[in-house]
Amino acid sequence: MRDSSNKGYVFRLVWVLDLFSGSSKTYINLVFQNIRTNYILVDSIPPELLSYCTVGTYFRNGKKLPRKPDGSSVNFTIESTEQNTFTEAEALFTDQDYPLHLNKYFQTYSNVCRKQLCFSQQVGATKIIIPCFVIASTYYFKSTSLREAILARRVRALSRSCTLDQVKGHAEIHLTSRANQKDAQDIARFLLDPFSFDRLNVCANHHYATSKNSYSRILVDLPVQQAIPVTARGVYGKDDDGRQAFIVFQIEKEGSLYPFSSLEVLYPSQEKIETGTGRRTFPASQVEHSGKMTRQAPSSGLLRHLLANSSIAENNNLNTIEIIHTPTPNEPETEQPTPEPLTSIAQADLSAQSCEPSDAMVAQGHIQNQDEEDQEKFEFSIDLFVEMITALRDQPHYVNVNGEKIVAEIQNFSVVRSVAPLKHEGRDKLSLKESYDKTAASRRQCAYISFTSRKWHVCIVEIDQAGIGNARCSTRVLISGHKISVHSAEICVRDYVFGLSLETQKEELKQSSIRLFCQNHPKENAEKAKEKWRLGLLKKLHTATPVRPIN
Repeated sequence: MRDSSNKGYVFRLVWVLDLFSGSSKTYINLVFQNIRTNYILVDSIPPELLSYCTVGTYFRNGKKLPRKPDGSSVNFTIESTEQNTFTEAEALFTDQDYPLHLNKYFQTYSNVCRKQLCFSQQVGATKIIIPCFVIASTYYFKSTSLREAILARRVRALSRSCTLDQVKGHAEIHLTSRANQKDAQDIARFLLDPFSFDRLNVCANHHYATSKNSYSRILVDLPVQQAIPVTARGVYGKDDDGRQAFIVFQIEKEGSLYPFSSLEVLYPSQEKIETGTGRRTFPASQVEHSGKMTRQAPSSGLLRHLLANSSIAENNNLNTIEIIHTPTPNEPETEQPTPEPLTSIAQADLSAQSCEPSDAMVAQGHIQNQDEEDQEKFEFSIDLFVEMITALRDQPHYVNVNGEKIVAEIQNFSVVRSVAPLKHEGRDKLSLKESYDKTAASRRQCAYISFTSRKWHVCIVEIDQAGIGNARCSTRVLISGHKISVHSAEICVRDYVFGLSLETQKEELKQSSIRLFCQNHPKENAEKAKEKWRLGLLKKLHTATPVRPIN
């Protein structure tokens, strides 16, 4: 569309192709069609511009035209639950309803477009079909900082603290310099409502589990559990059964609820924000484009300008919330206190929504210096570690609790061996956290050891540190009053590979009522040292106490 050969032609945005996220850039590939010749063109934008570049809008020379977009506006109400249904587009509508065939020369693009996931729900006589990329633009990719935090699973890094007074319904969020003030109410909802926080991680977890060698489709879910009134632009068609369907191109208004009636936003003093000029979607380049997809991104100033001119979905509920913005002195990012954990406040009340209370049995044992990622002097192999921990199952262990010697009951013991995940598929050279020798043939080993002891479910995550200089503590201990999924353990290893701090991992797991702490290896390969390590672990499990339920 920016190529000189396409100058002057009008293109219509047909569909979203895929999401690419690399080490240095993230972008969405869009499919455009020349309205005169039907020529297909793929071009890219930052994900946060999805609210500006919506299906059915028109462009010329990279500039969005003030032309009425395709489709009509329809009002409906959808029920968002814990079991929302997502289906590939090709199973929900045909090319007769909305053509994605993209002519015979672009069959690969057509096939990928048809595989895009969509939320679907029967509302009266009409099946509502909402592509995931529409949900993403409405709730998640609203700004650069929020999008980056979501894909990195670091939304908590956008605030220093976030609290809620349940009696007064007043929330307070202290933003960091990374955050966008306009996202404050959404960040607060993610941090204060466990259901919203869980939905927040769906996008990143799905995306990083997808091979980067292929097209990566988007999967996001609605952030609340309630009936949501929606006004959306789209087109009517028919589903496979011949019944009426409505394909959503853009959510214009929505009525999701927030867990507070007033919000104070504390924010650091910011530098002056530069303003862009014009309404050009893509940057004007000094070189000629080839006509193929380009991965060049707009400048930050132009991006802010485009976002300011985006058609963000209106939410009338926000009009009833008193939001006060209060500037605070700048503070060094390195001195930021840890955000207040969600488990220290009451369960958020979203009125129309009825979240299940989180498990009350969250371990709260006393953690000594072993909780820090201290350096280890002795290299403890993963085979040696599994042998050491398996002794809990095979040998009786006695724990001295309050002067009483009791036997430690270990049940449901299991060991699963695996390999560390890759940051990005297809790379020739890996990091030492991914591989012992930086090759794909020698992936780093990890192990998940699960068992129950006393009233706790325990999952020990061990990441082999062989060959890593100045290796830090590699043993993560997860304890909870409910069963811990393998997925939670895998996320621990993935966060380690991606370099997330231990504190960030702790805060994320607390949202699932899971307590995380580290326990350093024995400093020598001696039975006495290993026995002391096991007894230390059991002592923590037997002295751990639950917190009050989140109501």
